[in-house]
Amino acid sequence: MRKFLLSITLAAMTLLSACSNEDKAHSLVKDFLNDNLSVDFSIDSYQRFDSTKMVTPAAVQKMRESVTEIKMYENKPTFADYTEGQQLLYLRVKFTLDDDTTKYVQTFYLDNQLQGVVAVKEN
Repeated sequence: MRKFLLSITLAAMTLLSACSNEDKAHSLVKDFLNDNLSVDFSIDSYQRFDSTKMVTPAAVQKMRESVTEIKMYENKPTFADYTEGQQLLYLRVKFTLDDDTTKYVQTFYLDNQLQGVVAVKEN
């Protein structure tokens, strides 16, 4: 019976931890958008939140350079550090700019400590 209760407790703690990481990721992306967009926005939905090791340093560099071509960003954003082989978290976000009716979908790559946005990709 003790093992069963311990298993239930550990499962609940894991679930709560995962939820808080996702909430932290939502907050991090929202702060990034607040700091870097030239207009106000509304987030319609947060879609997929997961991890990946499949992003190469070349891909991160290309995404960072491509951000300058995305007109909604005022200036080139400051990104968190990235080292080769580092596991990244990603979150796909659907949002609308307040001066536009177009729905935008972007994928945000976050460091695994949820300290900052490493790169952004427009979908």
